[in-house]
Amino acid sequence: MGWFFLFLIVPLFLLIAIVCGIFALFLGSIGDLLKTIRPEHRRMAPGLVWYCLIPGAGAVMAVWMVHQVAASLRRQFTALGKPEPTNTYSLVTGQIWTGGAVLAIVSCVVGYQMGDFDIAGPVVSMLFIAAFLGWITYWVRMTRYKNRLRQYLPVDYLSRLSPEELDYGDDLPHQAGH
Repeated sequence: MGWFFLFLIVPLFLLIAIVCGIFALFLGSIGDLLKTIRPEHRRMAPGLVWYCLIPGAGAVMAVWMVHQVAASLRRQFTALGKPEPTNTYSLVTGQIWTGGAVLAIVSCVVGYQMGDFDIAGPVVSMLFIAAFLGWITYWVRMTRYKNRLRQYLPVDYLSRLSPEELDYGDDLPHQAGH
C-alpha cells in the first residue's frame, strides 16, 4: 500500500491541485473582466464564475458563463460605440471548450460503461485536446477584451464602484427582463 500511495495517489492529487489552481486563475481572470464591464451592461455578477468549480454542476455553469460573458461584452462594446464586426465576442470559442469538455466527459463515462476504450479512448482524447485548445484561446481572447475595455475606463473606475457593483450581483435584478 505504501508504494502505491506514494507513486500513484500522491502525484494524482498533485496533478488535480495544479489543474484546479490554473483553472482558478482562469476564473479569476474572467471575474476581473466582468468587473471592468459597467454594471448596467453585465449579464452575470463577477462572483458567479466561481460556481464553475462545483463538480458536475460546474460544467453547466461554464456553458452559461460563456454565453453571459459574450452578451455582457456585446452590450458594453455597443454602448462604447466600438462593437466587434463579427459580434460574437468569442462565443464560438467558448462553446468549443465547454462543449468539448462536456462531450469528452460524457464519452469517457459511456466508454467506461460499455467497456470499449478502443473507440472511446481516441474520441475522448480528441475532444479533450479540442477543449484544451479552445480554453486557452478563449482565455487569451478574454484577456484582450479586458485590456481593450480598460482603455475606455477612467483610471479610478474600479475603486469608485461599491462592493455590490463589483461582485455581488445586486446590480442585476433590473436586467431580468432583457
